[in-house]
Amino acid sequence: MSFKNIMPILKPRSEFYKKYGPIPVVKMLKDYGFIVDETPIDDEDIVHFEDHKKMIQERIGLSDVPFNVKKEFSAEYSLSAITSVFVEGRYTRTLTGEKMYGSYFYYFYKEGFLSSGRKVNGRIYADRVTRLTFLRTFEKQAIMFKKNELRSK
Repeated sequence: MSFKNIMPILKPRSEFYKKYGPIPVVKMLKDYGFIVDETPIDDEDIVHFEDHKKMIQERIGLSDVPFNVKKEFSAEYSLSAITSVFVEGRYTRTLTGEKMYGSYFYYFYKEGFLSSGRKVNGRIYADRVTRLTFLRTFEKQAIMFKKNELRSK
């Protein structure tokens, strides 16, 4: 048996993933020409992250704990006069509406709206997916956004 016949354990990462994997999704979307609206951090978020920071300091003994706080966001990229592509980053919520900070998902879809208010051209690319799955899906669909990416340079 030769090593040529054995599949590699890890798939090589694409150039897209090498470029956008380490940076926030919001920055990537802005690079592609999306209009992004981030939800501001509220008191509930501050209390949660301060409590979490205190717990880590007590259990692990770290004195300075940096946090990369994820904000919820909505992003839109207009494809035509009536159709847009949307990306949303959301925390899962309890039945009472409280955020579950350990569970963050992405939604990626296309939708059009007629003047009558009726929805058309709907397509879901990703529904409640992790960051890695979102990036893989976005990379496959990124051809929709190439024109705007080139215009912005």
